[in-house]
Amino acid sequence: GGIGGYNTGSVPGTAFVTVTDGLGSTRNINVNVVRPLQVSPTIIASEVNKNITLSISNGLPPYTSTLEPNSVGSLAANVYQTGNVPGTGVIKVRDAMGNETLINVVVVPVFEVPESTVYV
Repeated sequence: GGIGGYNTGSVPGTAFVTVTDGLGSTRNINVNVVRPLQVSPTIIASEVNKNITLSISNGLPPYTSTLEPNSVGSLAANVYQTGNVPGTGVIKVRDAMGNETLINVVVVPVFEVPESTVYV
């Protein structure tokens, strides 16, 4: 057995690596280098009845996004709809390699300024 390492660097693309064992046998491997999965926004804090579009990039497409069980709102085509009920939730975004990121969600009621009486 042996130990080796390969530093991919920061430039995405395909790298060709040749591995040679102690007996001189070689094997060629293509390595696909991708940037880490990125999602925006990374946290959602919103009032009820709003739509928030998720921006997903890097990683390895295709991407999937799902709303975790017991989360408020709904999710379709990377658009999170807060719905009309305050609460919390989590959106999971995953790329084709299985890398995932979580977006925490907090939905609050609409802030309303109470009517007040003005005396002159």
